Amino acid sequence: MLDHPARYLCDLSGQFPVESFREAKAFLAQAGRGVAVQDVRRLELTAMADALLASLPIEADAEPVDAGVLWETQAGVVDVLENARQRQVCGVLLDDACYRLRHLRQRVDTCQRLFALCARYAVLHPHYASALLVQQLVVPRSIRGQENPLHTAMAKLHEPGRRAINQCTATVQRAVVWRHMLSAQDALVASLKQSATEQMLADHLSLEGFDYVAAMYELSRTLATLALLPSNVDPLAPGGDMVDAVTGVGVWDQAVSLGQKFLNLTASDDTSSLHLMLWPECDLQTACAPYVMPVTDDENKGDGRFRATELARFETQPAPDPIAQVTLD
Repeated sequence: MLDHPARYLCDLSGQFPVESFREAKAFLAQAGRGVAVQDVRRLELTAMADALLASLPIEADAEPVDAGVLWETQAGVVDVLENARQRQVCGVLLDDACYRLRHLRQRVDTCQRLFALCARYAVLHPHYASALLVQQLVVPRSIRGQENPLHTAMAKLHEPGRRAINQCTATVQRAVVWRHMLSAQDALVASLKQSATEQMLADHLSLEGFDYVAAMYELSRTLATLALLPSNVDPLAPGGDMVDAVTGVGVWDQAVSLGQKFLNLTASDDTSSLHLMLWPECDLQTACAPYVMPVTDDENKGDGRFRATELARFETQPAPDPIAQVTLD
C-alpha cells in the first residue's frame, strides 16, 4: 500500500517504483549514519520496509523474498486523459471512503511492521544495549516532566559519539515512522468524522450473513488502530518518548491521543451513528438482568445498527482460512 498513490497514478514514465525504492535506500543509508534527514515528505514507508528487510539477515524460519521486484521500473504508458484535457472536459473527483479507511489502516500496519524491523536492525549493533540505555536515561533533557540531571554528561560527548547512539538505536528511522503513524491516525479520525464515511459504514453494516460479520470485523480492526500509541508498538521506546542524540529533538506519546479521545467519545455517546453500529441498545437495568435468548431476529433497517442475532448465527462456525482468502489488496 503506497503512502502517495497519486504520485504513482500520475507517473507516465513508470519510474515511480524504482525512484521510491532508491529514495528509501538513500534515506536508510543516511539514517544509518545517525544523521537526521530533513525532507521525508516523499518517502514511501513500504519501500523503506522492503529495503530495510533486504538489508537484514534472513531469519531461520523465514522464506527469502526478493522485495526489490515490486519496485522495478515499469513500462511507460500514455495519458488516458490527454484527449479530454485537450477538449477541456471537466472531471469530478469522487472520494472513496471505504478505500480511504483501508489505506490509512494499512499505513498504520506498515508503521508497526517498520518498528519491528528497526528493532531487529538495532540489535545487530554490538553496543546496542549500552546505546539504548544512554538514549533513554542520558539523552533526554527531562524525564516525566522533571529535569534530567544525567543530561549534563551529553556536553562531554562529541558529535561522532552522538551519531553512534542514534545509529545503534535506529533513532532516526524510528522517529520518521513515529511521526508517520501519528499522522495516519489523525487522518483516520478526520475521515471517520465525515458524514460520507458514516453512510458508507452504514451501507456495509446493513449487509446480510457473513458479509455483515466481515464488515463488522473490518470496522473493529480499523478502530483498534486508533487506540495504539507509537510506544505501544515500538519495542525500543518503553518510556513513551525518544530523543535524537544529535539534534536534541524528540517525539513522545500524548497523555491521550486524538484517536483515543475519538474512541472514548464514540463509546460514551449513545446517540452517535457509529455508537449504534458498534453496540446494542442497553441501559443499566438491562445489563444487570439475567440474559434472555431473543425469540426474534434483529431487524435490518438499513441504517447499520448493531444486530446481535445476526452475529450470533456465525459464533460456532469456523473462521475462514486467511491464507485461502482473496482480498482487494
